[in-house]
Amino acid sequence: MDKKDEISVSRQHIDSKMINRLRIYTVIAIVMLILVAYEVLQGTFSIQLAILGIFGGLIVGSIVGRMYRLDWDEDNSNVTGYIDGIGVFILIIYLIFIFARAHYLGLAIILSITAGTMMGRVMSTRHNINKILRAWKIL
Repeated sequence: MDKKDEISVSRQHIDSKMINRLRIYTVIAIVMLILVAYEVLQGTFSIQLAILGIFGGLIVGSIVGRMYRLDWDEDNSNVTGYIDGIGVFILIIYLIFIFARAHYLGLAIILSITAGTMMGRVMSTRHNINKILRAWKIL
C-alpha cells in the first residue's frame, strides 16, 4: 500500500471532529512558524531562542496530545477521541501553562512554544491514530 492509499484509508477510519481538530492545529502551527521566521529575520530574537522554544513546545505538545484518549469505535469503524480523568488533569495543567507563560515569557518565545506545541499535538495524535489502525490491521 503506497502512502496515498494509506492516507485515504486512514481518513475514512478517523472521526471527522478529530480530523478537523488536527487541521486547525496544523494551520495554527504553520501561521506561528511563519510569524517566528518573520521575527527571526527582523532580528527581534535569535534563531537559537526560536529553536529552543519550538523544541520545548514539541515536548509540551506531545504530553498534551495525551489529553484526548483515542479508542476504536466498533459501531462506526473509526478512531474516536474523548477526555478521560488523566486528560482532564493534563488539560488543567496545560491551561495553567498557557496563562503563566504569557506572564513570564516574551512574545518571541511564546510564538515558538505555541508553534511547537501545535506541531507536537498533531504528531502525537497522528502517531496514536496510526498505532490503533495498525492494531486493527487497517494499515
